[in-house]
Amino acid sequence: MLLVIVSCKKEIKNNKHDFSGYIENVKAALKDSLSANDYASVDFNRTVLSKVDSVQLYLLRIPLKGKKIKNDFVIVKTNVDGKVERGKIVHMEGADTAFGNIRLKSFYGSITISSLSRNNQMHSAINNGYILEFHSQMNLRTTLAAPVYPVYPGAIVLPEVIVYSYISTSSGISFSDWFLLQSLFYDYSFGGGTSGYYSSLDGNGSGGGGGGGYGGGYDGSDVNDMVEIEAEYIYNLPGVDLSKMFKCFDNVPSIGATYSIRLCSDIPSNSNPNASANFSAASGGHTFLTITKANGSTSVTQSFGFYPFSQPSWIDPFSPVTSAIKDNGAQEINASLDMDLTETQFNTIKQNSISWSTRNYELADYNCGNYAVDIFNSVRNTPLIIPGYQIILPGTTNPWVPSSPITVLINNSPQMLFSKLQEMKNNNGPESSKIVIDQSHNYTAPISKGECN
Repeated sequence: MLLVIVSCKKEIKNNKHDFSGYIENVKAALKDSLSANDYASVDFNRTVLSKVDSVQLYLLRIPLKGKKIKNDFVIVKTNVDGKVERGKIVHMEGADTAFGNIRLKSFYGSITISSLSRNNQMHSAINNGYILEFHSQMNLRTTLAAPVYPVYPGAIVLPEVIVYSYISTSSGISFSDWFLLQSLFYDYSFGGGTSGYYSSLDGNGSGGGGGGGYGGGYDGSDVNDMVEIEAEYIYNLPGVDLSKMFKCFDNVPSIGATYSIRLCSDIPSNSNPNASANFSAASGGHTFLTITKANGSTSVTQSFGFYPFSQPSWIDPFSPVTSAIKDNGAQEINASLDMDLTETQFNTIKQNSISWSTRNYELADYNCGNYAVDIFNSVRNTPLIIPGYQIILPGTTNPWVPSSPITVLINNSPQMLFSKLQEMKNNNGPESSKIVIDQSHNYTAPISKGECN
């Protein structure tokens, strides 16, 4: 998802000499830490270094000879020079499993994590992407057929393994499994979080990561940038009474007042605007509005968005569910477009915002983006036209429940709104000065006034 921070710290550069020296340092450390048999089994010609230079995070995976890197590998956490800080031996099995009427994918399998000496070992099932031994305090709700959905009081926690999708204009959509590698060093306590850096299990770095092949005697090695994924904190966020939020604007005198509206996109992966994960409302990004009325030194600002009232059905997450309006004050913004309003336009925005907030939430047909963009467009002479976010969900060859691939078009998605605003900005159009593109985590919505009686 990310951190675009200019760093003056030393970084691993894309040249053979630096990476070769890095590997030599790791080899020396592992020779002292692994048994002779384990050391002889590792394949240093197929290493994958996953890194985030901005936070000095370097995780090197070394597959076992004759094994796929997604199944059997040694992983070490290092500094920038290859000094090993911690290490694990990992064996992992599993595959994506499709559930529900439209065959949404989640990862199911098992994992064994051992110390480098193999003195300590943990074995766990992986259910819906979650390493269950990392989440012993979770309140899990299950059915005989449904995937496991962990429920945390007051927070959304991302799984250790996600099904990551990436849309390329040249090759369409691709699916791959990505792993929260730093979770392997949690020592079996609390895992996951509301954001994290993920790497491809296959080690190919597709889906927005940088890097590439490196030589220096390690011709099959690869370096790639990890992708940060953010969870959208929604299900435990309290709803608000939108009529009472608009009531606060009455505290600003209308004679001589100025009005403005801001259309905002918060994408789930800042480093890859076209990406999504598991197609969950918790990891699909968000689109919302910020409205301001000001008169001299008096002003009121409200930020709000359209959400499902509760988690959509795992059987069919695209089916209609009851909606809710929630306060988006302090929400991250990655792209925004400002527009000045007249008093008449403000009143139209107010009427439409309240009226349309009662519609059902439908992920494909009426989601947060539809709500926000429709309201924004309701007072524009030239409406914004946002391309659809097309998802092709693979079918299954299971003879008991065979299915064909399904194409789902999500209208006005945060990803495609981001792309549209970025295009308008890059083309230096008439509204380019009103557009902000920010893929750091430093641009957020103003704190809302809240509700007024």
